[in-house]
Amino acid sequence: MIDIKDKVDREENEQLRSIPAQRLIEKLSLLKNKIEEAKKRWFWELLQNASDYNESVNVRLVVSDNRVSFLHDGASFSLRDALNLISPDSNKLDDEIHKDNIGKFGTGLVATHILSSLLEIDGLCIDDENKTYKFHISLDRSCFTNKQALIEQITKAKEDFKKSLVPYSGDGGFNTSFSYILGSAIPTLPVIQSSDMDLGYLYEALPYTLCFMPKIRSVLIEDNRSVANVKNFKISRGNIQNEEITFIVENDLKVTNQNFLYFSQGDVSTAFRCENNRIIQFPKNLSKLFCGLPLIGTEEIGMPFLLNSLKFMPTTEREGVELQPGSNEGNRSLFRASAELYAKVLDYVVDKKLRNAFYLAKLRYKYNGHPISNQQFTNIFASQYKQKILNHNIVVNTENQFVSFSSILLPFNDSEIDIELYNNCKLLNKATLPAEEDYSEWFEATDFTIFKEQKYNYENLAKQIESKVSIYSLGINKDEALSWLYDCAEYLKGVDRYIFSRYRLVPNQSGNLCSSSGQIYADIKLPIELKNIYDSLFELKKQKIGDKLLNQKFNDLDILNNEFTLEMLANAIDQELSQQYTQNQGNTHQISNILNSLYNWMDKADISKEDLASYFHWYYPKRATLIVDMLSESQREHALVIAQSGKMESLAALASSELSDEELQLMVANIKKLPAALALLAAKVDDSTYADAEEGDIGEEIVYRNLQQKYPRTQGYKIVWASRDRNEPRYDFEITLNDQIYCYCDAKTTRRGINNSDSIPFFMRKSQWLFLKSLDSCIPYFIARVFASDNNRIEYLRISV
Repeated sequence: MIDIKDKVDREENEQLRSIPAQRLIEKLSLLKNKIEEAKKRWFWELLQNASDYNESVNVRLVVSDNRVSFLHDGASFSLRDALNLISPDSNKLDDEIHKDNIGKFGTGLVATHILSSLLEIDGLCIDDENKTYKFHISLDRSCFTNKQALIEQITKAKEDFKKSLVPYSGDGGFNTSFSYILGSAIPTLPVIQSSDMDLGYLYEALPYTLCFMPKIRSVLIEDNRSVANVKNFKISRGNIQNEEITFIVENDLKVTNQNFLYFSQGDVSTAFRCENNRIIQFPKNLSKLFCGLPLIGTEEIGMPFLLNSLKFMPTTEREGVELQPGSNEGNRSLFRASAELYAKVLDYVVDKKLRNAFYLAKLRYKYNGHPISNQQFTNIFASQYKQKILNHNIVVNTENQFVSFSSILLPFNDSEIDIELYNNCKLLNKATLPAEEDYSEWFEATDFTIFKEQKYNYENLAKQIESKVSIYSLGINKDEALSWLYDCAEYLKGVDRYIFSRYRLVPNQSGNLCSSSGQIYADIKLPIELKNIYDSLFELKKQKIGDKLLNQKFNDLDILNNEFTLEMLANAIDQELSQQYTQNQGNTHQISNILNSLYNWMDKADISKEDLASYFHWYYPKRATLIVDMLSESQREHALVIAQSGKMESLAALASSELSDEELQLMVANIKKLPAALALLAAKVDDSTYADAEEGDIGEEIVYRNLQQKYPRTQGYKIVWASRDRNEPRYDFEITLNDQIYCYCDAKTTRRGINNSDSIPFFMRKSQWLFLKSLDSCIPYFIARVFASDNNRIEYLRISV
């Protein structure tokens, strides 16, 4: 019969074996809820184990298609630590935990079973007499859902551990290894293949992590998988100087340095990479919180920078840091210190003028864990980070100056980046826009629910344009201003076609900005002469026709429904002339220039008399009387002589011709020769039969006068009438510039008009043809064709042979 004491002892032993088994069951059961996190966490748990028990350690990871092995060259385990590998003990005493240790719970190794249920551990352990033993442990967690089977497996593993212990007298090397046999998943978990391992994530995250794990000297990753992209990756510590940490990264045969800046404030620290005075973007999916190693699950929280502290009390599964008042005061204290740490970082960025500060300013009102933690982060800590961002000169503007983020505007349209809006508003916001190369990055980094004052949309552009009142207030020349304003208007029409009725955005012809709902009209080729007449007539009233008319450059925007027609302009001029004539009691002295200009315009305008009479009800029937009223006494005597001569119509036609006053005076001076010349022109000479010499002389005279106007002596030209002065048969005129031959010209005259020119030949002498063939091709030879019946019109034609 078994003694009662033996029964108690048996139950006690069973209980002692049951507790760690139960703990394993609980921990392994949780893995199925965090599969993706566990896929990342396993390496960091092993790295933590290597760091916690060594002052300096090198790590090696070997991955093949069917096995993953983690090795390090650190110190031996204690017997207790070795046994904890078999049955994890979460009840470590405080005095057993080194102040720099990362692990706090003793169960982190459980998370590594995401790789496999089968784990083989080789290592060294030391007893209380400092004797070193080599050991081997085989763990099989495939039975974890069966508590009794798990207890038996734990018991067997401990027995095998004892049997494996052999004295060791070696002198270092990678004596500690954790090897996982792939393809054997624990129940409830998917099978992990070697191809499922994201080693690229480790390559990117390791340098940041090692900033917070100074005991790790180097990490070598050997990728022996058939799908390997990089066979060998190694990161080693380089120089450490002030805030700078350098890592040497060997990627197969390529060796590079990665430079990091490290800052600490009390019990919190942070780090970021910086190359060539530019901050480097954090890797995607990098944890934002670290407790030495990354806290997997904090990748998407709204921290604008990495925050590390060994004093953090993370959640049991190391997936976050709670911030509820009362129960997490230690964590809250560390977060309060983080605001000052963040200020120190930004002070450094400002002092060193580091570019790409947007990578350290991506703040969001987002936190994981308990809803109260989220609330505390948003209301307290994120608000403190926000003020630090706003008050530091960390943004490079378009003038290459560092300015505060609080002064910056970020153009956007419908929550999207809008480079066209950015370019259009640049003229008005040079100092408050980020440099173009940084614009998209600052936009992506900025949460407009937090930084509301940085929002700039097309309505802001419209308000800014309207505030300028005139194109002359833009600080650039008129043409540039109109071109810029047109680009803005074209853009604004594309996003909001009705915006022109709400804001004054388009210029009238006086340069002032107007809205489409105001009294402004389209100007479809109104005569400039009439617009000038309008301005002169309304000058005393300080009215300009340009105030009513849209700048013609903007017509094709099609934003106006009303056109200012020629009839409207004519009616306005006619009514004002009538009023001023009446007010001045018929005295035309003050409006004489206007009346003359209007008369001349009418005379040349290609408008029917009926339309003119309709447009100018008052002026048109009175125009002749008004002109005569303006004549002086001597001018009226001349008019009387003309009227009594019986030649009024002929002289009127002569006055209406295109002859200049100088040409008319020449005709008067040669009045005796005029009848013969006119008779010659009136004779029925058939140009197709022969050329007339006298007609040619008259034509040459006309061309000579015209050439004098085209090539004035004041500009260095000289015109030689060669056919007259030198009896030259090859050409009529020789034109020189600064005593060098400029061109030759020969006059060909017909008494007919240009409309009949198809049937009018002209003659070329043999000497002219020969001269043309000998002429240098760079010296022009012109034929000046004179049409006497078309007011001596001249058409110049260049001849080439």
